[in-house]
Amino acid sequence: MSLNVIKNFLTKNRCYHQGKTRKPIGIQIHTIGCAQGTAKAVCDYWNSPNVNACTNYICDADVSGRVYQLLPEEYYSWADAGYGNRNLITMEIAESDFMKYTGGANFNVTNQENFKRDILRGYDTAVQLCADICKRYKWNPMKKLPSGLYLISSHNEGRIAGLSSAHVDPDHVWSKVGLSMDTFRQAVVNAMNGKVEEDDVTTTWFRVRKKWEDADSQLGAYAFIENAKKACPYGYSVFDEEGKAIYTNKTKPKGTQASEFADISEGKAAEKIIEIIHENDKSGILYSVSAAQMILESGYGKTTLAKSANNCFGMKAILSGNTWDAVWDGKSKVLIDTQEWDGSKYITIKAEFRKYQCIEDSIKDHSGYLLGAMNGSKKRYEGLLNCKNYKEAITLIKNGGYATDPEYVNKICNIIVRYNLDRYDAEIAPKEEAPAAKPLYYVQCGAFKYKKNAEGLVNQLIGAGFHAAVEKNGKTYRVVSKRKKDGKPFAKKSTADNRAKKIQAAGFAALVKEV
Repeated sequence: MSLNVIKNFLTKNRCYHQGKTRKPIGIQIHTIGCAQGTAKAVCDYWNSPNVNACTNYICDADVSGRVYQLLPEEYYSWADAGYGNRNLITMEIAESDFMKYTGGANFNVTNQENFKRDILRGYDTAVQLCADICKRYKWNPMKKLPSGLYLISSHNEGRIAGLSSAHVDPDHVWSKVGLSMDTFRQAVVNAMNGKVEEDDVTTTWFRVRKKWEDADSQLGAYAFIENAKKACPYGYSVFDEEGKAIYTNKTKPKGTQASEFADISEGKAAEKIIEIIHENDKSGILYSVSAAQMILESGYGKTTLAKSANNCFGMKAILSGNTWDAVWDGKSKVLIDTQEWDGSKYITIKAEFRKYQCIEDSIKDHSGYLLGAMNGSKKRYEGLLNCKNYKEAITLIKNGGYATDPEYVNKICNIIVRYNLDRYDAEIAPKEEAPAAKPLYYVQCGAFKYKKNAEGLVNQLIGAGFHAAVEKNGKTYRVVSKRKKDGKPFAKKSTADNRAKKIQAAGFAALVKEV
């Protein structure tokens, strides 16, 4: 592939007019976040005095190797609301015409073959562009920056590190075709003919284990000791590369810990699980179903996710229909490799999962999800409390989109039979579920680490004639637009959609979300 970089400076864009410069120290990758395969259309939209958004480059998804340079590399961009703008050469990658966003980072693919072709084309073009930049600056793509990010990082990695706004690109798109930032960085190295300084990639690792000699108990290896300490559960230690314990977590947490399952047999683990669920789960879901799901999804409490996060049901940090009263604190997370069924085979992707203080919290959050998650105006698993037996219940859960494994129902039923997990199910009488509350909507225009940045966007939106306010959400400050007369959410999605279109037309980002 030959790289064709077209200088197309956006002379009407605010970033170009400000002309603020910095010395870049790395690269940040984005995907555009809309079903748009034409990079030139994005350039034309951004080339306006009313638009703040702008990156240094955008890679096309329609023509291999075609790149538009929108700003000089030393110019500040407006791409991630923080660290990337100040320090990194930012680049967007156009997405595909064969995808349709349904809300947030969720989308449907209308033609899998054409979608994959577009995404790979943009990905390969970005690889060549990054290789060219790294050669010119004599950068090593595998080097770690002082922030802890790789020299080439994504918007999502910046978000996870608390340095960027709350976007998950490009991972949400790349994962659908088996790509990741790890494969991307390696592809850049390969495009540079592997010519990087080996000394630059030397990293000291801090390992979290029960004992140094027990390598199987390792929960992770971290380049930064503080990150290792945060991931170190009770009874575990952080070891340096020589096997010396430099930190031991002696604070005993509340509730049952997954570490208690480490040295017991599968049969004993199954007994322990059904008793914990019988004692603690008052949701009305059949005990056998929750117990079998926990056994399958946590590997009898012994998976890496269970051991490192007490997460026994594969509950991701971001879930569709996230409207229930969650037990999770909203901020404790772990990033772990997971397998997803793509319709024909399993693929491995990296994903953020919830971290709980104890197994009991994991059980309660999972039950809350099954009973409270919404799919539009209806409950995703409506009728679950009316199920008369475990096969009926798990079939309803599978059909609601809970699992991608085509053998999921059979696996759950087999586990229930093997360990007689339905022994307590007769205690639960089917009951009517409360009618689902009608969803409410708001428009989100941005999310920031620092409140002053959020307030700056609010002032711009108000100046443009829109309602805008700052709302604290965990560690971030999000900028929202609601009803102008009283600041309350919109009752109709169509009204929220209308507001979002007007805000976008004024040059701001806008995304409709459910309350």
